[in-house]
Amino acid sequence: MSEPAAPGAVLALRGVKKSFGGVGALHGVDLDIGAGEVVGLVGDNGAGKSTLIKTIGGVHIPDAGEMYVHGVRREHMTAVEAQRLGIETIHQSLGLVDTLDVAANIFMNRERVRRDPIGRTVGWLDKRGMYAESARALEAFSLPHSLLRRPVRTLSGGQRQMVAIARAVYWQPKLVMMDEPTAALAVVHAAKVLELVRSLAASGIAVILVSHDMGHVLQVTNRVVVLRHGSKVADMPTNETSHQEIVMYITGHRGTNDLAAGGDGHEDVRR
Repeated sequence: MSEPAAPGAVLALRGVKKSFGGVGALHGVDLDIGAGEVVGLVGDNGAGKSTLIKTIGGVHIPDAGEMYVHGVRREHMTAVEAQRLGIETIHQSLGLVDTLDVAANIFMNRERVRRDPIGRTVGWLDKRGMYAESARALEAFSLPHSLLRRPVRTLSGGQRQMVAIARAVYWQPKLVMMDEPTAALAVVHAAKVLELVRSLAASGIAVILVSHDMGHVLQVTNRVVVLRHGSKVADMPTNETSHQEIVMYITGHRGTNDLAAGGDGHEDVRR
């Protein structure tokens, strides 16, 4: 029988499995994350990181296992429900619509309707209100208001990344999942993203950071979880591991064999 979610956990997974066409992508993954905690999710290409993120975010329905959000078990959770529960995902593709302006992207699928009788009846959008709120969202990331009416395709890579993050943070999430948020960014923009991760954690928001950059992972996380071939092979406090040890778990040079032999591996430090 699976253990219940840990008290105060924003998210808890117990034995989560997922397959595609008979090919296993996740094999009984357990994971807990509390408010204000930053967990680094690492692994080689094909390790199952994106599948796990999409399963937590409601894009994929797990084939087996249990998922708890705020201590309540959630079954067949959709992406819309995940957002309603405060789970926001910043995918590597960013999920922005190039032909829409910044404000439209921030309110995409969450558009506001005017509150006056005619607006509610006809369904007119409250564009003035959405632009005003979008301006506030940009200010938090030192982005100029002049970006609001610009199509996303005209923005730089760094600006696009910050818009995607601003959109997620605007909706006051409880958990933010970032899939390679610093990939292809200039050093200055990457530093801003890492500072944002620290800021989110300080305000009590849980963060799952997917990254191939071990330096970034070691800078901002509390724990590091390693996936290999869809299985969790390590879950260890960041201050008790190293770049070298993480890479050994990723490549399979350290893992279940060490544990079976009585080694000092860190697998399932937190269950």
